[in-house]
Amino acid sequence: MPLFCALLSLEGDALEGYNAKKPSREEAPLVSPTGLERAVLAGVGKDEGQAEAGLRQEEIRVSMLVKVSDGLLKIRKSLGSNIYLITDDGLTLVDAGFPIDLPNIHLALRSLGAGPRDLDLIVATHYHGDHVGTVAGLKRRYGVRVAVHEEDSLFTCGDRRYETYEIQVSRLIFYTALWPLFRYRPFQADRTLKEGDVLDPLGGLEVIHTPGHTVGSICLYSEERGILFSGDLLRNEKGVLEGPPPQYTPDPTAACRSLERIAAFDFETLLPGHGEVILKGAGDRFRALLGEGMIWPLCDNGAVS
Repeated sequence: MPLFCALLSLEGDALEGYNAKKPSREEAPLVSPTGLERAVLAGVGKDEGQAEAGLRQEEIRVSMLVKVSDGLLKIRKSLGSNIYLITDDGLTLVDAGFPIDLPNIHLALRSLGAGPRDLDLIVATHYHGDHVGTVAGLKRRYGVRVAVHEEDSLFTCGDRRYETYEIQVSRLIFYTALWPLFRYRPFQADRTLKEGDVLDPLGGLEVIHTPGHTVGSICLYSEERGILFSGDLLRNEKGVLEGPPPQYTPDPTAACRSLERIAAFDFETLLPGHGEVILKGAGDRFRALLGEGMIWPLCDNGAVS
C-alpha cells in the first residue's frame, strides 16, 4: 500500500469522532484562523483608507471569482477540485477543494460581503480529499452543513477506510512533504443524498447517482438551466474532455454505465470537478466523443463492456 494511502488511514484512526449534531450558527464555536488563513486574510482590512492593507472588495471579487452564469460562480485558484458557489437561493458550495483551499473560500465569500457562517450547504460530488478537504474545518468552526451521497457518507464519517490507489512516486513525495496542507479529516454528513433527490438551487438540482469513481459519486443536474455538475465523472483539463481518472477509479464497469446514463441528459453547460467549464454545447460534444469511443472507459482501446 502506498505511503500516502497509509497516512490517510492513520490520520483517520487518530482523529476523534465528530459530533453529528450540527451546532446552530449562534452556537457554532468561534475558532481562530489557522496561520495559513491569517497570512492570506491579513491583507483584507476593513479600513479602506489603508491601501497597503489589502485588496478592496471589488478587486478581491474579480481576483477570486469568475461568473459562470446568473447566480453561479467558480472560485479561482483552487489546488484541489473546482469549487462552485451558487448564490441564487442562499449560498451553496458544490465541492470544497483541499484543506489548503480554505483561505480561497474565505476570500471569495468575503468579496460578496459574506462568510462561512452564511453558507447554507456544501454538496460534495464524492468523498475524495481534493473535493471535501475543507469540510471538516468548516463544520467544526462555523457549523456549516454538508450533503453527501449515502454510500460515500460511510467514508466521510470514517466508518469505511479511504480507498487506496497506486500513485506516481513524484506525487507521493509531493503529498507526503506537504501532508499538513492536504490531510484528510473525517466528518459527519448532515444530509445523505440518494438518486432522484432534488436540491433547491438553480431551479432544482437533481441528484444523479453515478458510481464508478467512488461508490457514492453523484452528478447534479439542472434541467431548467441546462447545467450539469459532473464531479470527476467528466473532466475537462487542458481542454480535453475525458472520463474519470483511471488510476483512481476502482470500478470502471460502473463508471461506464454512469457515463452512458449522463449521455441521456440534455445539458448545455458542463461544470466538471477538474478543468475548464464548458458554457455551450457541452452535452453534444460529450455525446460525440462518447460515440467515437474517446471517453474512458468506453474507448476502443481497453473498452469496458
